[in-house]
Amino acid sequence: MRHLDHSTKLEDRGQMSPADVTGLVTDSADKSGRRRSRSVRALVLILAWAALTGLLIAAGVGVTHSSSVNAFDRHVTSVVVAHRIPALNAVMKAVTWLGSWVALVATGILLVVLASRWPPWFWQSSPGRGRTAA
Repeated sequence: MRHLDHSTKLEDRGQMSPADVTGLVTDSADKSGRRRSRSVRALVLILAWAALTGLLIAAGVGVTHSSSVNAFDRHVTSVVVAHRIPALNAVMKAVTWLGSWVALVATGILLVVLASRWPPWFWQSSPGRGRTAA
C-alpha cells in the first residue's frame, strides 16, 4: 500500500490544503490591519496638527488681550522703529507671513505629502515588521 501525503493529493486534484486557505485568510487580515493602522496613524497626525494649530490660535488670542503684553509690545515697537533698516524690514515681513493662515495650511499640506512618502515600515503596526534581517 502506497502512502500519499495529504497536501500532494489535494494539489493533484487542484484543491488547496487547509494550511493554504489559512495563509490566504491571514494575509487578508494582515492587509486590512495594515490599512487600519495606516488610517489610525494618519488620523493621529491630523488631530495633532489641528490641536497644535488650536493652541497657537488660543495663545495668540490670550496675548492680544493682555495689557502687560501690550505695554511691552509698544516698548519693543518703539525701539525697533528707532533702529529700522531695510534688510530687517524684509526679514520681519517673512516672519510675519509665517504666522498667516496661508502658511498654516501650506504646512499642513506639506506634512501630509511628507507622511505619504515615509517608508512603509513606519506605517506598519509593530516595530521591525516588514524589515529584512541584515
